[in-house]
Amino acid sequence: PSGKSEPVLWESANVLTEKLVCPYFEATTCLDYAALTDQEQAGMVMMGGHYAYLAVRMAGKKKTLVLGEAYDGETGMKEKVTQLLELSGDAEKIYFTFAMQKETDGPVFCMYYSLDGMEQIAVKSDFMPSDHTWVGAKIGLFANALGKTEKDGYGDFAYIHVTAPDEA
Repeated sequence: PSGKSEPVLWESANVLTEKLVCPYFEATTCLDYAALTDQEQAGMVMMGGHYAYLAVRMAGKKKTLVLGEAYDGETGMKEKVTQLLELSGDAEKIYFTFAMQKETDGPVFCMYYSLDGMEQIAVKSDFMPSDHTWVGAKIGLFANALGKTEKDGYGDFAYIHVTAPDEA
């Protein structure tokens, strides 16, 4: 469990992260969330100063795709979670893609999800990773329980593929 009634991924020990080694990249993962139980979530996160993530969150029998974004609160880092859509009852897999893309005005961070592994649907966010710590920005995968109760569910990540655009 997170140990808090309102968990913050920045403080969670069970987030698997990897430092980015190039300024522009695309990272894609496939998450099988069939084993998540009530009050659990699993997803993909981009951390750096603050963080943003896409996750599947279970509440009872309801599976919801959520966007989580960190911000500075009066008592430390907090999370704002936005429900994007309710997933169908028989669905078990979702694909997440995070990309740092080179645009004419500078770099832009983009998030996408796919229900079929083919059609990518963009998620609107103003998040931009920063070099907040000596490690710098990191991409990661996570599964955690919401609240203080032990849980036994998990997210099963089939892979994470990170690619960099060809430098011409």
